[in-house]
Amino acid sequence: MAFDVATGRVKVGLVATDVSQDAEINLALNAALAFAEHYCDRNFIFKREQISKSFDRAGEAVFVNRYPIAKVHSATGAGGWTISHNSAGLIFNGGSRGGYGYGGAVYNSNRRVVIDYEGGYKSLPADLEYALWGIFGSLWPTYDPSIVAAGGGIAGPAIGAVKKRTIVGVGSIDYETGGSSGSSNAGSGTVAADLSAVMPGATQATLDMYKRVVA
Repeated sequence: MAFDVATGRVKVGLVATDVSQDAEINLALNAALAFAEHYCDRNFIFKREQISKSFDRAGEAVFVNRYPIAKVHSATGAGGWTISHNSAGLIFNGGSRGGYGYGGAVYNSNRRVVIDYEGGYKSLPADLEYALWGIFGSLWPTYDPSIVAAGGGIAGPAIGAVKKRTIVGVGSIDYETGGSSGSSNAGSGTVAADLSAVMPGATQATLDMYKRVVA
């Protein structure tokens, strides 16, 4: 399985070759990923990128946003230092230029360095993918064209519309569609946003294992 549009079609009950809702599925996928990455304070998808970081002393770890790190292409501005890396960050060692020594370390007044690296998951771990699909399932009613009224904007289903959606492999979601529901559009039948339901307990427990924690 994968966290992609093709799998999303099946998740929302379409046949694998039905592309009619690809745009909406892609939006829901991106939103689910954004929720998870914000919650965990890191990026998951494998990518090559450049970031600007700073370090003060030898042996200090500089953590990147996208890990595990696969390869460090360059670290511009780190002249005079040797660089090693672990799964989540770079370690600068042996600096000899600038700053002053203290307890065996060499300080460099918050030296800035531009890091060109590759990191993230080429293939998502199964539990992380489960969590992302859980968020997707919670968000899908917001994007489902069968319950979002035509014409754009924040409109919702009419009274008497479907009140339950089943996301294959995730579960069923019940929500209020009547005109008396709590909503920012009185009488429109808009489904009220409930952010506490975006990440169910099992999803949060899974994502907690992927949170960035810097000691």
